[in-house]
Amino acid sequence: MATEISFLATVDTLLGYSLIERNDNSETYSMHAVVHDWIQASIDVRKDEGLLQTAITTIGLAVPEQNARDSATVQRWILPHVIQLLQYWSYVTDVKDCLDTVAYLESLQMLGNLCSNQGKLAEAEEMYQRALKGNENALGAEHTSTLSIVNNLGLLYMD
Repeated sequence: MATEISFLATVDTLLGYSLIERNDNSETYSMHAVVHDWIQASIDVRKDEGLLQTAITTIGLAVPEQNARDSATVQRWILPHVIQLLQYWSYVTDVKDCLDTVAYLESLQMLGNLCSNQGKLAEAEEMYQRALKGNENALGAEHTSTLSIVNNLGLLYMD
């Protein structure tokens, strides 16, 4: 709940500065093209891990649950953004410096779910492996979130 409140507060700030806009008839947002270009240039030039982790967290938390209304449509809409982020994975080292570690780790799992649902199994495995490593370090091997990722990896390997 705290993560959702934090996310909504951040979205309100971005909306206030007209850096993003709420899309009509949905619970999605669009980023102004100038902001998108600036973020991509910042990541390219500075290899800014914090900015990249924020982007990963934001996109991951936007992934709807499988049973949510219009889930398939929203997942197809988010997938190109995930594919774009994959080119920067080598810049992300560890989650120890992440502003909100729990939200970041949860977003990795949601991105893994998205990739798995969309048939991107290699990408899903990479997301799950990163989430698993982070969860083991941050929460421990026996934590329910860690075990949930192990379960997701097992289902992925069955596929």
